[in-house]
Amino acid sequence: MARARNIKPGFFANEELVELPFATRLLFIGLWTLADREGRLEDKPKRIKMALFPADNLDIDHALSALSDSKFLIRYEHGGDRYIQVTSFSKHQNPHRDEKASTIPEPQEHRESTVQTQCNDDANSVAIGLIPDSLPLIPDSLIPEKTTPQQAASAKAPKFDAIEFFKDHSVNPQVLTDWLKIRKGKRLVSTETAFNGFIAEVQKTGMNVHDAIALCCIRGWGGLDAKWLEPKSKASPALAQNQNLKLGVHGQATANAAQRWLDNSNA
Repeated sequence: MARARNIKPGFFANEELVELPFATRLLFIGLWTLADREGRLEDKPKRIKMALFPADNLDIDHALSALSDSKFLIRYEHGGDRYIQVTSFSKHQNPHRDEKASTIPEPQEHRESTVQTQCNDDANSVAIGLIPDSLPLIPDSLIPEKTTPQQAASAKAPKFDAIEFFKDHSVNPQVLTDWLKIRKGKRLVSTETAFNGFIAEVQKTGMNVHDAIALCCIRGWGGLDAKWLEPKSKASPALAQNQNLKLGVHGQATANAAQRWLDNSNA
């Protein structure tokens, strides 16, 4: 009886698996659905073909041997019967809790029947299928995550705190919060470099940072250019009256002071 199994994206990028024919790779997936909860099934090529490829002309026995040679499964015998073990199956699959326990013996109990790799005189020869966990069923860890230089930099750098940056400039928290909202609405970055540039422009005007930020709130500015405050003709009194300020109670007095400073500079 076939069961539902998991397939991970790394399956399609495994360097050893892609060397096998397309039908063999598809067979490998099909074997997971035929295997029991321990990844074992009977090694009966004709029965496997009828279950997975009933209308295709495919040499199942040859394909199974290819998978075995590539160490994706173990073909072994026990008590005169032949079985298949999908390597590291239980590590990468999550069978349903109600799925019946396996009745097929483990290949490790009969290692003398397990086909060895072609290294007869090598003391380090290993049974087919006993390979690193990264190969069978292709876990997600096989796909290295590509990190861009920007992502790497942001992961290492601590998050910039604008409130903390302006703390030494005695800026009213409410006024600063309102200004940061204006900057966010204009999609302006709030970085130490950007704010150092802002302070440099403020110093050119002779204002203090607090009043400059309040003025930016009045005018809806996300930043400041000292040239914007060069003397011009007096603004209409209606202009200030039409400003829709959202500075809060504490920010209003400072905003008015900043506006008076601007009016005086234009006088």
